Amino acid sequence: KPMPTKDTPQEQITKEIQELRARADLLARDMEALQGVTTLAASKLDIKDVLTQSLPLVLAGTSADAAEVWLLDASQEVLELKARNGSSHGPFFERRQFSVGEGLPGIAVQTLQPVVSEDIRRDARFLSKQGAEAGFNAFYAFPIISQGMPLGALCVAFRESLELGERDGRLMAGMADLLGIAIQNARLFQQEQATRAQAEAANRELLQSREALQQERQRRQVLLDTSPIGIIVVQTRDPHGH
Repeated sequence: KPMPTKDTPQEQITKEIQELRARADLLARDMEALQGVTTLAASKLDIKDVLTQSLPLVLAGTSADAAEVWLLDASQEVLELKARNGSSHGPFFERRQFSVGEGLPGIAVQTLQPVVSEDIRRDARFLSKQGAEAGFNAFYAFPIISQGMPLGALCVAFRESLELGERDGRLMAGMADLLGIAIQNARLFQQEQATRAQAEAANRELLQSREALQQERQRRQVLLDTSPIGIIVVQTRDPHGH
């Protein structure tokens, strides 16, 4: 039986350089994905645009085959599917809502902790049977939190059964945090836009009322000036004496 040969010093150096380059590539990919989501967090986009543009960054950063975002509805009791991206994601449309605590996304929101399933075929918590039948094996759900309050869940699915490494866990958690900031900023922007629209509508209504009042005064003045007989003008008061 031949004895295993040891690497020469030059070969060891070459391997170390290759490993460092691979780590640098991963780090660069992570930074690019996080920077992209950070840019979205600072932008003034509506929530739909934020989610649509963020999921490709999640897929690129994690090498996942599918990604989706679930957000709490107004009751804070039901999660609704708001965005999805990735290959062969049609089977996941089997479910579009989860109660808090139901399914992997619901559990992540309820516990405010990541939920990992490395074999969804044998995991009773995973409720999309068609997703398992379509060839997906691993599924991870990360809570989206803003100011200590849950907003929803960021989820990724893999066709390969793999263990979520420390790097992937940190990356997903960081993306979920940034997505929480982006969603909150988008909601604040929408509220600001709605408030501004209401103020502008109220201002237009006030201007129209003033113009109508001015026109009425002018009409009365013309009537007074052109009337061949005297007219007595009586100014009534409202119940408050005005």
